[in-house]
Amino acid sequence: MVKLRSMQWKGLRTPGVKRRRGSTIPITVVWALLAAESTAAAQVAVAAVRQHSQTEWETLAQVEAYLNSIRTMRARFLQVSGTHVSKGTMFLAQPGRMRLEYDPPSSVLLLSNGWHLMYRDTKLDQTSYVRLNATPAGVLLQTSAHLKDDVTVMNTQRVLGSVAVSLIWTNDPDAGELTLLFGEHPFILKQWRVKDLQGQIVTVSLYDVRIGLTLDPDLFRSTESYSSLNLSQPCTR
Repeated sequence: MVKLRSMQWKGLRTPGVKRRRGSTIPITVVWALLAAESTAAAQVAVAAVRQHSQTEWETLAQVEAYLNSIRTMRARFLQVSGTHVSKGTMFLAQPGRMRLEYDPPSSVLLLSNGWHLMYRDTKLDQTSYVRLNATPAGVLLQTSAHLKDDVTVMNTQRVLGSVAVSLIWTNDPDAGELTLLFGEHPFILKQWRVKDLQGQIVTVSLYDVRIGLTLDPDLFRSTESYSSLNLSQPCTR
């Protein structure tokens, strides 16, 4: 399994990432999908013994049912990372495919083919890859959402008409802690955020959300070759 053990830039390499023509990934662009080392070992130990209440299990069942009901989605997004703010459009098609296009002047594209996540900067002519299940994005893009076993639920909250669920990969907590925020009326995904070990938070808020659209399959294809890097086979945890 590929793991991202650090996220650095200004010419420093990011271990665990396969890349072409470049050694730099701007941290303000890669955001939550490539977040690293978000959960300390002590948190994992607490999560392993924590028992959820009946109300929490009911909340998790509602979240699972919603995530499994989504076949396609298109939404605008607003991303905030510190003082850096950017916008773009997200396309999602289950199982496992997602495309995030950042608005100009950004030249960045994030693309998931169901098994790997590709980062592409056309301006810098830079392409990087990471296994999807080594990132928080893999939680959202599971073929069938099950918030147990592979995933550990750290916390659930219901506040003022919103539901928040914080998750980590059970066997790979260093991949990042992901918090999903849902509105209740109607029940819909509104936001996700990732918190790293240093307490830095990247937030992605969705708006103009449309579900059940017919999306062009070419949205999830790239001129870059996955197979040439031996990235054409599904990942296993």
